[in-house]
Amino acid sequence: MKKRKAFFQTLVFSALVCFGVSACSGGGGDQTSVRQERINITAANSKTTLILGETVQLTPSVEGVAWTSEDPTVATVSDAGLVTSLKVGSTKITATKKGYRDGTITIRVDLETIQITAEGDATEIVRGNTLALTADKEGVTWASNNNDIATVNDGVVTGVAYGSVTISAAKDGFNAGSIALEIVRPAPTAILHMEDADHYAADG
Repeated sequence: MKKRKAFFQTLVFSALVCFGVSACSGGGGDQTSVRQERINITAANSKTTLILGETVQLTPSVEGVAWTSEDPTVATVSDAGLVTSLKVGSTKITATKKGYRDGTITIRVDLETIQITAEGDATEIVRGNTLALTADKEGVTWASNNNDIATVNDGVVTGVAYGSVTISAAKDGFNAGSIALEIVRPAPTAILHMEDADHYAADG
């Protein structure tokens, strides 16, 4: 009787151990099988910063996603993934699809920056001389960050004293543009004394 009871207890214990091992093993397999792939999003030409009013096409790594914009006042996104910028700021664009982990991409919207070019691409002005600057937008307001070094009037810079100066051009609806200039001394010139002149004349 005691042997039969011991055998029964051993059988039950073995069954419980086998059940536990199977459960643990099976649980690990299930977790691996349900792991979801994340949706990857790429922007055309890798462009994630837009000038106000620009658009960019987004492409997901899987087809048939649904698009949403975290802040549609900054930028909207169409059902086809076309992003349109509406105001300065940033927003996250999300792509979702059942069976996949959501993908996101951050789109930033900024104003266009005014571009300034100097005549002859110069970066220096001889003190007392002038240099003409041109902005790629009309009606800009010019300013010098140090009028003791150089002044600017309608894009024409006048060198006042030796040193560095930054000239800027501003206009509503754009980021101000700037250019750094150096006010320098004139190049040294050779002075020919009269006795040297007579000497060179005699030598022909």
